[in-house]
Amino acid sequence: STASSSSGTADSSAGSAEGGEALQSAEPLVTFTMPVKLTDGEESIVTVTESQISIRELAISSEIDKEITVEIKYYPQKPAEVPELSNAYQYMLLAADLSRSEFDKVKVTFTVSSSWLAEHNYLEQTVALQVLKDGEWEKVRTKLLSKTETELRYEATIDRFTYLGITAQSELEQSWLRALIPPQFGTKQFIFFGMIVAISVLIGIYFAVREHEK
Repeated sequence: STASSSSGTADSSAGSAEGGEALQSAEPLVTFTMPVKLTDGEESIVTVTESQISIRELAISSEIDKEITVEIKYYPQKPAEVPELSNAYQYMLLAADLSRSEFDKVKVTFTVSSSWLAEHNYLEQTVALQVLKDGEWEKVRTKLLSKTETELRYEATIDRFTYLGITAQSELEQSWLRALIPPQFGTKQFIFFGMIVAISVLIGIYFAVREHEK
């Protein structure tokens, strides 16, 4: 089944925002809602017509006959309750009155502007959808579907309704030099990085003392 009508609301006092711009409020700038009729064993399509939201389409594979409401909130800044993402394009909250047993998966089609990638020297093949899982961001396998002069269209499949983020990386971050760049402070990766540095220092001291004793 297909749902094509939509309702979007925007806070006009905040002004418009390109994905990735930082505004002063962590409140959602745009909220998109749509009623959807799900059919067991079928894929229901939700077309998102609110241009400020990067998500263009949702394909919900249902395991139940049910009428629901899908809601997408676009945040111009990181919401207080989620960890920060490096190189974030957008933060969004995807919600629906569905339990995990009532659907199989959700295919998310989204777009990223070419100008954002060019401005930050991000590689198009590094664009990824991030899903908040157990309080941490998890990168989802993301596929480039098409591109024009102004935007690139991607697809990723998720198994939950939760906070979503879109990120990308530069060539430097993808290269061997990435190993020399410390991860974000406070993360598990940062602690692991610190342990490696500490062990390396201790090994260096050990060999220095050994040479001195000779």
